[in-house]
Amino acid sequence: MAPLTMKALSITQRNIYSYFLNHFQKGRQEPCFVPLFASRKEREICHIWAVQELERKGLIRLDQTASHYTKWTMQPPEG
Repeated sequence: MAPLTMKALSITQRNIYSYFLNHFQKGRQEPCFVPLFASRKEREICHIWAVQELERKGLIRLDQTASHYTKWTMQPPEG
């Protein structure tokens, strides 16, 4: 299987993943929360789906224990 590239991600996935990478490249130690989707409310589900797809593809680990997605934390994948 070919390695995953940014081109293999949707625009929303790419934006969220870039946000995630930028957070850790700056050496931040605090948790990386899923960013707020501030556009139309009916599109919010696509934003949530994009974050969950990043986890499914093994690019992040997602802690979804909080009730709202903006309190979910993204962490680097293990291994």
